[in-house]
Parts: sequence; structure tokens; C-alpha cells
Amino acid sequence: MESKPPEYKAASLEEIKDTIKNPPSRDETVHRFICDEVGFWRLQALLEQHRVAGLYFDASLKHLRFVTMPTWIHNNAASWFTIWAQSLTQYPQYPQLSNADPSVAQIDGLDGRNKEPDAGFCPDDNTGLPTIAVEVGYSETLDDLHFDARVLLEGSQGQIQLVILIHIQPLQRGDTSIQKAVIQLWEYDSMQNKAIYKTRYNVIPPPKSHSKQQINIPWTTILRNGPFPTSPPPPLNLDFLRSKLASGVKNHLLMKERVNKAS
Repeated sequence: MESKPPEYKAASLEEIKDTIKNPPSRDETVHRFICDEVGFWRLQALLEQHRVAGLYFDASLKHLRFVTMPTWIHNNAASWFTIWAQSLTQYPQYPQLSNADPSVAQIDGLDGRNKEPDAGFCPDDNTGLPTIAVEVGYSETLDDLHFDARVLLEGSQGQIQLVILIHIQPLQRGDTSIQKAVIQLWEYDSMQNKAIYKTRYNVIPPPKSHSKQQINIPWTTILRNGPFPTSPPPPLNLDFLRSKLASGVKNHLLMKERVNKAS
């Protein structure tokens, strides 16, 4: 059962700009503002200039959501997928792969909404849309991620074929490691014209069979159209994600220690 929808705060454009330029907290924080379309486009350059993640905007509802000060943990989770996506471009005989963009910029036209995934894979097929998008939730809730999956899959009418959600329980005072992290896969059901939950992987704590834990994504999902390579695509290895998260925690704690010493 999903919780009550979060509230969006009424604020002036100058207040939103100040939040982007001077985040009120040194910790990763999700912000939700009421903002009209004119204001959103006036914020574009600023949003691109600063370290903002998880960008979402709905013109009809005037909802703007973004994350300031994304942690090393957040960024490392996204880079786990990006490294895999970069490996897919090593197929010179398949231009859709070799000329692909292993990163994803802001996507507009999602049924009147804009969304910038944390990572993704965009084949060179002239659509300008990724086939796979990744959303990482550290300060954002699992409900936020479920909402994002629906926006991406349903807003693109299935052009985005798979959304990978990585939800990480934020570190609490005294924690030196992540206590809980899960992955969910969501797909588009063309018969129902809606996003559907497919499966879940427990990342942390790792299962006993963690060395065998991997996500296999077929070429038909990675590429919208053929031709497809005859060899299977490389799997997404979850032990590698765990190592990226551990590295992210280490860097996050070191940075916090330096900031505390300097203050």
C-alpha cells in the first residue's frame, strides 16, 4: 500500500534558485516545489550548472522535484549501470550500439512531464529516448521511485522499455555501511498501457547465493529494433554494485569527516 502523496511547497522563483545554488543542508536532500512552466524553463541553466539529481517536473500539476548534494553512494549506484552501458558500445559492426549514448539527459514530452534519470542507455536509433532508465533513491522514497517508473514507462508509451530502481536505506548516525538496498525492475505492458512491477533483487544484506546474483537483459530490450548481436549481452553483476556502494560509503564518510574538521 502506497503512502500519502508528498506535499509540494509554494515558493518564489528566487527561493528555488537559492535552494539550488545554496542547499540548506550538506546532506543529500530531496526538494519539492510548486513551479509553473515559465519558471521551470528559467531554472534550466541553473539546474544543469549545479549538482542536482532526480529532476522531475509536471507542467499541469506545477510540481518540481530535485535532489541537492547527491552523495557518493547515490552517484556510485548510478555509475554501476553506466559502466555496464559503456561496455555495450564495443560492437563496431552494430551502429545502434557503437554509436549509442551510455548516458541519459533530461527527457521531455513524457505526457507533459520532464524527467532526468540517474542513468540509462540510449541506442542510436533516432528516437532520442533511452530503452533503459535507472532511478536511484537515497533521500527519495520507494514511492518516489515507483512514481518515476510510471512517468518514464507510461509517458514514453513503452519507448523506454525497462526501468531499474535502486533504493538505498540512508545511513543513520554511527552507520559505517549500508544496512539495506534493493533493486526493482519495472516494464511497460503494451496490452494494459501501463507500467508493471516485474521482479525484485535483495542487494544488501546479500543473499547466500550473492556470487551468482546478476540481471540478464535481452538485446530486444536494450535495442528497440534489430539486427541483434548473436552473442548474449553481458549481465549486470550485483556483487559489483555492492562494491560500488561500499566504495561510495567510504568516500561519503571521509568527506563528512573533512567537512566536520573544517567547520
